[in-house]
Amino acid sequence: MVFEKMRRMFLSEPKISPAELGSIKAPTLVMAADRDLMTLEHTLALFQALPNAQLCVVPGTTHALLFEKAAAVNAAVLRFLGG
Repeated sequence: MVFEKMRRMFLSEPKISPAELGSIKAPTLVMAADRDLMTLEHTLALFQALPNAQLCVVPGTTHALLFEKAAAVNAAVLRFLGG
């Protein structure tokens, strides 16, 4: 039952339009893996829709990039927060 609910969520959520993303004014770090479940095209579209965003694609990682390259992820987040 939980698996089916999660499956439906992954297939249909979130439903946020580019216009809605464009209304976000806060600085945003869009981070992805180069071998992520999400395509790089999708990540780039998300990044481009956010008016005050920075993009970070971590090479040699999958959707588990936080665990696979923790030092690189932490460094990118710290640069973003300090910038």
